[in-house]
Amino acid sequence: MFVNAGIPIERMTDILGLVQPAQLVMPAGLALPSWTPHLIAGIVALLLAIKSVWMRISHRFKKDPVKIARRSAFKELERADASDQISFLRSAGHFIEEWLGTKAPSEPDLQSILAERDANCFKLEPAPATRLERKRRSEILSILKRAAWLWILVGWMSTAQQSRADESAAALQESASAAYAATDYERAISLWLQAGPYDRLSADTLYNIGNACYRLGSPGHAAVYFRRALDRDSSHAEARQNLRFLTRKHGAITVPRPDYQYVLARLRLGTWQTFVWSGAWMVGLGILVFTATRPGARIRLAAICGFILGPVMALGGGLAWHYYPDDSQFAPFDKQAVVIAEKATLHADAARTSPDVIDAPPGSLCEVIKIRGEWAYVGFATKTRGWIPLKQIELLKINGTPTPPKFEKPKADGNSA
Repeated sequence: MFVNAGIPIERMTDILGLVQPAQLVMPAGLALPSWTPHLIAGIVALLLAIKSVWMRISHRFKKDPVKIARRSAFKELERADASDQISFLRSAGHFIEEWLGTKAPSEPDLQSILAERDANCFKLEPAPATRLERKRRSEILSILKRAAWLWILVGWMSTAQQSRADESAAALQESASAAYAATDYERAISLWLQAGPYDRLSADTLYNIGNACYRLGSPGHAAVYFRRALDRDSSHAEARQNLRFLTRKHGAITVPRPDYQYVLARLRLGTWQTFVWSGAWMVGLGILVFTATRPGARIRLAAICGFILGPVMALGGGLAWHYYPDDSQFAPFDKQAVVIAEKATLHADAARTSPDVIDAPPGSLCEVIKIRGEWAYVGFATKTRGWIPLKQIELLKINGTPTPPKFEKPKADGNSA
């Protein structure tokens, strides 16, 4: 059991230090009609709809430049002059080395063509031009064409390689879970981070890393990975519950949420958004049905149901979307950071000798407004701002390859057990 630490109160004794403005005066703006934002939003919505459709069908029209170049090279070889044996063999050998180089060592037919080219084309004394037999020319073209098609099949075999990669990831997960059970939390974290590229790590993996950080006595790092898990999956109930626990235990400064928002978070934000668009489509398609059918058509009954159900879904989904617990309303994700130091304090200026502003318990969520050297100017959801050493916070957004968190192990007191 623990006692609620409570959110610290401000104890400022002086005003904050100066800020460096980007510009001294605001630029003069143009007088635009009040409906301009609606026009811009409509254009953006149309462009997004076109882009969404194009993203789903563009692969059908996209041509592989490598395949095009290989096909063009083969057609050039087919048009080569058969009366010049040396020129044709050189062209065939060049095609093999450029487009089938990885397959040549293991294909006897390709090796025989290369050997025939070497024997006829690379002599000390140039041989007179002779005509290549039509049968041999057809055999060479057939071998190259078959080898080229087999090369294309290599791409289709990538799915099998992906399956083996998934099996390897499953084995790594077992090793990480075993390390966690054996209280070797640092090894478990390292193994989970090695499971794949960071942008592909699942919300559950990030949640597990957060648990391991907490077991190692770092509630700040735990909060970092719980929030990263929620960014990956906004409906991750365990990560959200652990964050509430850390907030109550350590008095972390976060965005206050009413209870009904946690109920909304049981579903993904994308699910509520889908309700909105589905309801709008029901109404839109219903209108199209009435304009495209005769009176009395049975399909109009479905359109009437859409007129009733569509607005209800759109309204309910819209309200849930609006009140969904989204921390990006507090600050953009790439500006969000979490206090990871056990004992951190905001200062009125970027110096430890400046007056204190407020204590920042581990796990507190802040917005990084600006960075000056080794200090960051941050703001909390309580509208409190101040300077904090950069090493005492960690940005939620990862740029590059993540590394296992580094922190000092606290003395054993049983609090994080």
